[in-house]
Amino acid sequence: MHHFEICTGNNASQDVSQRNELKNLPSLVELLTTEDSSVRLDSLKKILIEINSVQIDLCHAEQFSKLLDGLEPLLADIQSKEAGLAVDIIELLWIKRVFSTVENERIKFFAIFKEKQLGKIMKEAYLNESTPQQVRESLSFSIFEWDIIENVSDPCFKPILDNIQIKLKEEEEHLLYHPNDVNQDSKWSKYGLTTLEVLFSAFSVYISNSDKLDEEVLKRDGINISLRYLKHPSIWICYSASRIFRLALHRTLDFIYEEKEIRMQKRLEAEESDLEAECEQCGQMIPFGRFLLHMKSHNAMENMHYEISEEYKQDDKVNDNSSKPIQKCLFENLEVDLLYIITQC
Repeated sequence: MHHFEICTGNNASQDVSQRNELKNLPSLVELLTTEDSSVRLDSLKKILIEINSVQIDLCHAEQFSKLLDGLEPLLADIQSKEAGLAVDIIELLWIKRVFSTVENERIKFFAIFKEKQLGKIMKEAYLNESTPQQVRESLSFSIFEWDIIENVSDPCFKPILDNIQIKLKEEEEHLLYHPNDVNQDSKWSKYGLTTLEVLFSAFSVYISNSDKLDEEVLKRDGINISLRYLKHPSIWICYSASRIFRLALHRTLDFIYEEKEIRMQKRLEAEESDLEAECEQCGQMIPFGRFLLHMKSHNAMENMHYEISEEYKQDDKVNDNSSKPIQKCLFENLEVDLLYIITQC
């Protein structure tokens, strides 16, 4: 995932059986297998209270493994009250763990989650048209934040990303006219989060996972959105924005360098010279300046890149508008600003 490492988690006991946190969780999970639906519902409600009240940084990922197993069968009937509570628990777990400060336990937890069948079941439920809208919306955030999208062709990816973009735009418009209203009554406020923080986290969660996933975020006005929030007072929003913006910078500079390389190759190929070189393919003596172009006619340059002479490199330093110093300056300024914001939080 893409959040800051603040604590390694070495202060927590490594023996799960000796943990005082979540001491009631094992017995509550066992009740999820009972045939009495009222008992299952009561157990799910108590599990929500138990997890919400615990200090997650003192827990170990392994403590939640059996809970995840117990939630899987409850999602079979996605319209049931039990399924709705199970989805709420899955949502609460990623909120607690994603915004946790313990890096190693966060990584373990996501690894455990991916070993389960929950991800597949959640995506099937999201795509099921009979799924209640409120449950479907909760699933959309959980699918993204649990990092279970496989690739850009995943049928859940684009619909969820589109929906997040729409909600992000709506939230921006709301805050534009009501700047002091950060949706204290929203479902996220009870977790100490703003709607904008959750939306931004989800919008940027797949940045740098693959070029195709990155492209979809950038196509949805990702660059302009990130620019608006680079100096936001929220550390999570600021960090998410910086990841999108940094990607955009790299894309732009890569394009500049590629164009420069093509330009230099054309200059080398067209250059006239008195020197000649013998072509091993056909035995002809070819002027050196045209040798590369001649070799291309033999398809001999297909996967080859050639060096730019020191003279041309010197020209680039004069005429290239100093793209590398610009990149370095932009990154340094961005990182200084981010560091300042973090220290003020």
